[in-house]
Amino acid sequence: MELFIRLTVAVVLGAAVGLERSLAGKVAGMRTYALVSLGSALFVIIAQAVTDQYVAAGLRNFDPLRVASQVVVGIGFLGTGLIVFKERTLRGRTTAAGLWVAAGLGLAVGYG
Repeated sequence: MELFIRLTVAVVLGAAVGLERSLAGKVAGMRTYALVSLGSALFVIIAQAVTDQYVAAGLRNFDPLRVASQVVVGIGFLGTGLIVFKERTLRGRTTAAGLWVAAGLGLAVGYG
């Protein structure tokens, strides 16, 4: 039940961050932000579960923070695709930054 609550909180917080972008008519809106937050939380929860299994088996050489690091890298890649230089203006920076925030929220919720 705790995992379901964590995932639900991640979706709600991600959607809340994306609400403004939806209201502004941007391409990445509530659903995108909610999915980024949910995915981040899910990856962290999986990493914790795997870590628990490794520790129970007596293996100690395992670092669950590597998963969080890779989430940040993945969101950076996604954000880079959103930033576009068009007609002497740079667009998409706020959306990309918002996705980083949504991922951070998801990681925080995932870690509890």
